Amino acid sequence: MPDTIEHAYPIIDMTRVGRSMRKIHDHVCGRGKRAEITRAGCDDRCVLISKKELDELENAIEIFADTQAFAEMSRNIQQLLNTAGVVYHPQQA
Repeated sequence: MPDTIEHAYPIIDMTRVGRSMRKIHDHVCGRGKRAEITRAGCDDRCVLISKKELDELENAIEIFADTQAFAEMSRNIQQLLNTAGVVYHPQQA
């Protein structure tokens, strides 16, 4: 159903989805809310957010990734992983 092959995910025009999706679209895009989708017999869930919100989140991540705080956090995580590796997988002498 993708309208383009440029993306790794399908882009589906609202006219193909129907009335129920139109209400969800209004909820997500018009009101700035998120929609969580579940399925009977399955614990997996997905969340719909607006393209605007996704762009803002990705922009915030890019900005944060260029900060000293991110570099410090990355070093701390690496140190924890290194320590855990010694604890859980001791090196043989």
